[in-house]
Amino acid sequence: MDYQDILARLKTDRFGKEIVNFQTIDSTSSHAKILASEGAEEGTVVIAEEQLHGRGRQGRSWHATPGKNLTFSLILRPKIDISQIGMIPLFAGVAVLLGIQSATGNTLSLKWPNDILHDGRKICGILVESVVFRHELSAVVVGIGLNVNERDFPPSLRNTSASLVMDGRPDLDRASILAKILLHLEQMYPLLQPARKAELISLWTQHCRHIGKEITVHDAGEMIHGVALGIADDGGLMLETEDGIKKIISGEVPLA
Repeated sequence: MDYQDILARLKTDRFGKEIVNFQTIDSTSSHAKILASEGAEEGTVVIAEEQLHGRGRQGRSWHATPGKNLTFSLILRPKIDISQIGMIPLFAGVAVLLGIQSATGNTLSLKWPNDILHDGRKICGILVESVVFRHELSAVVVGIGLNVNERDFPPSLRNTSASLVMDGRPDLDRASILAKILLHLEQMYPLLQPARKAELISLWTQHCRHIGKEITVHDAGEMIHGVALGIADDGGLMLETEDGIKKIISGEVPLA
């Protein structure tokens, strides 16, 4: 998959018009952060067939067989207050989910804040990282790892991970899926503006699998049990516990 493959399918105005393409790289997000600090335009995409040190949330690594999946990072420069950065994972999660569904027809769901699941197993992870300059949000790098044509997971991941082709379908066109994802990210980008926050939260909630259910959240080494009530106006997860209502900012909901 090269630049011409992607460009032939793109229908965006900005996102993906500038692509930095690698065969092998340590991390697309690390490179994108460098480019962002050097002034790269919003919508620039860094993509690689293989990442040597791909990162997920909570410091995890991201497994991906070279040439089978999508591993890329998008540079954004949202005009929002830094206090609202927690909304970006929600925006990224629902936009990527809708892009994948549009491209493939798969029915997917979200796990807070932005993991994407297929039949309860994870097919896509998203890591949002900030580039801050003089206490102001200069840029955001959205790193996306999507299992597209992966058919062989390590034993430790086989019960919790899936890909878009595991239902027996033939290999999918990764460039077409990437183009759809970038289109939905661009079209939904205005939802990050304060006036449309409620719309974004509502859309995200429609696709979440655990709102209204009893869950466990891992937060800073602590396991917190409760009922997921919904999303706060800063992107946090509201949890009703035995000790009252708590807001989770950076925890994780493990797969059931």
